Amino acid sequence: LTVTGDVDISGTLTCNASAVSFGSLKCQGSSTLNATSGTTTITSENSSGQAIVMNNTMTFNNNDGTFLITTPAATNIYFKSDNALHHLTINHSSADIVLAGNPDDLKCEGDLTITAGILRSTTSGATLEVDGDASVTGTLNWSGTSGGAVELGSLTINSGGTYDATSGTTTITNRLSGQFSLSNAGTFTNNDGTVLFSGAHDQHVSFTGSGNMHHCTVNKSDNDLVQRSNLTIEGDLDITTASGHDFRSNNGTHTLDVTGDVTLSAGRFGGNTTYTANHSYGSLTIASGAEWRATTGTTTITTGDFTDNGTFTHNDGEVIMQGSGKDIDGTATTTFYNLTSETFIDVTKSINVENKLKATGSNSWRFVANQTITMGTATSAGEIETGTASG
Repeated sequence: LTVTGDVDISGTLTCNASAVSFGSLKCQGSSTLNATSGTTTITSENSSGQAIVMNNTMTFNNNDGTFLITTPAATNIYFKSDNALHHLTINHSSADIVLAGNPDDLKCEGDLTITAGILRSTTSGATLEVDGDASVTGTLNWSGTSGGAVELGSLTINSGGTYDATSGTTTITNRLSGQFSLSNAGTFTNNDGTVLFSGAHDQHVSFTGSGNMHHCTVNKSDNDLVQRSNLTIEGDLDITTASGHDFRSNNGTHTLDVTGDVTLSAGRFGGNTTYTANHSYGSLTIASGAEWRATTGTTTITTGDFTDNGTFTHNDGEVIMQGSGKDIDGTATTTFYNLTSETFIDVTKSINVENKLKATGSNSWRFVANQTITMGTATSAGEIETGTASG
């Protein structure tokens, strides 16, 4: 069925498994569209600048088919919030597809594929929900929605693609075949938003393109969050995993740099694949019952406190404190391997240092009354380095 002009439905249109192509599509009143299980292609727009209109009272059955929009213009699409598409594909370099109307929520039960062109919304609170993979080689832009929620099964930003994120939360609920939940080989513009990983499977994350996450929250009821590249997080990192499960690297060599606060609320960091690269965090808090398995390299705390209320395993690495007047505190007696002050640091609890406690030049440690610093192990002596000494 091919209609080069406008299709205006007031009754019922049943497309079965036909190949369908319309210039534009408008479903009014109590109309019904039983879509093809194949592909419905929209090639143009009507005189009102609309490519697709599905109003609030019509009935839509997607029949697991695909809607393909190739309109070579800026055009509007309107969807009733519970009229879910199955697959949606945008494929024209001049397509600028704007989700409009009230409500202006878009749901895909399958995949969203932006091969070329733009899909965006500029309405405050507009939501996007994709149960499958969102694959972006063009542009997905949710920055104009004033924090509208985005929920995706997985997100693949291909080379040349851009995700201009919501300033609210982008939730990743699942993973693509091959285990990637978020793979950025293009451009990720975070707009100070949050990425939340909540899938029950292992979820793998890779950023090899441009841009970083702002806030990252891991809140998983089962399995691991697996770091597959170097990561920079410009805001905070909050990790909650089930007992015995991890935020971990796939091979240990990846750096992790977090400008803001790092909080291990539950579960474990590091896992059985020990980090070996250098890491930096604004601050680090380990909650009671949680376990932090540190990198064998350096862990630098740049601006805040080191707070250990759980378990810290040093893996023969070094912790470097850089925030003037900040604390090493918490309810647990932390055992460090190497511990260095690059400013003046307050130690507000008893600690163990197995190898070296260091504060060179004008840098210092300040100890609260009745704190015990235990140096060395049962088989080797520890070392305190101060002043201009080095070694």
